[in-house]
Amino acid sequence: MKREVHTAHSINLVRKNSSFRAEIAIILSFLALLAAVLTAVYFLMIPAYNSLSGLRSHRESSLRELEALREANADFGDVAAMYTEYGTGYLTDDERMLADRDIVLDKIDEYIISNGAVMKYRLSGNDLSATVFDVSLWGASDMIGLLTADELISYAATRTASNMAVYSNGAGREPVRVPTIELKVCFADRE
Repeated sequence: MKREVHTAHSINLVRKNSSFRAEIAIILSFLALLAAVLTAVYFLMIPAYNSLSGLRSHRESSLRELEALREANADFGDVAAMYTEYGTGYLTDDERMLADRDIVLDKIDEYIISNGAVMKYRLSGNDLSATVFDVSLWGASDMIGLLTADELISYAATRTASNMAVYSNGAGREPVRVPTIELKVCFADRE
């Protein structure tokens, strides 16, 4: 007898003998996984999205404010031209590059007058020449150190040091010798 050989045309992989309990366990596991994913999305993603949306609205309000400021400052060129007429419009370009005279006077007060008495000073361009008396050589050295440490001053040095005779107002008194220095300070140009 000849045997017949069956040839398979398809494979059936479905299990016919699965139990109802196994199907319930799979469904419950899927629902637990779905609940965990939804909880993670709710507690992790939604707050991040809300903060991102808050940042976007803040950015938009900042851009609106910036645009309003730009519109308000649109006529700045005209205002600057009017201010120049009343402010520094009379200065030449070279004079505008010189150190601000108010700052120069503040520096004279801060560094020189606080360390000695200024007999005279001359300011030409950015160069200050001053005669300071009643200052010791140590005081002059400290003054030079303070001046050169300032970023607005490009150079400071003592040219001469001497004792100068100062006469008092009293009749018949002898002149008093007072230490005196000639100071040279160069201020930096404006940027």
